[in-house]
Amino acid sequence: CFPLTGQSWEVIGLQGLMQAYDYARRNIKLSGPTYFHHVIRQTLSAIANSPSNVYSILLILTDGMIFDMNETIQAIIDASEKPLSIIIVGLGDEDFTNMHILDSDKQPLRDPKSDRTSARDCVQFVEFSSRFKGDASLLAKELLAELPSQLVAYKKRYNILPNVQPVANV
Repeated sequence: CFPLTGQSWEVIGLQGLMQAYDYARRNIKLSGPTYFHHVIRQTLSAIANSPSNVYSILLILTDGMIFDMNETIQAIIDASEKPLSIIIVGLGDEDFTNMHILDSDKQPLRDPKSDRTSARDCVQFVEFSSRFKGDASLLAKELLAELPSQLVAYKKRYNILPNVQPVANV
């Protein structure tokens, strides 16, 4: 639960996201065990009072198996009702089976304890591999592939219309 930029929690736009990723890659050493639910809950608290036109993205870099799967599923189900997308990048050669489960592209994420399901898909998982080395645009394309549909699904669910500026007659 620390800013990946080394300074600020907020990054603006794709360029800011790529700069934060580059800084983290060079300056942060990953270690285990891996627990996600704390950072998801902290993010939900941070965005709780955000203006309605703000949509947030949580970027998680991980190099290992997840040790709090049930709690993380519950946190993601809660996040699916908020203006939030979670992008998870898998680094290294670990078993990322559970990350694919969290991504839930094929069916809604379901909590086996409570039988609650996610309101929408809000997670994108990408396994970082050699095919991305030196190609930031390919990595960005893959990481952000589901973001438009996740944003639209959120806006549709809560009937939030886009801010349309009237066109002036000339």
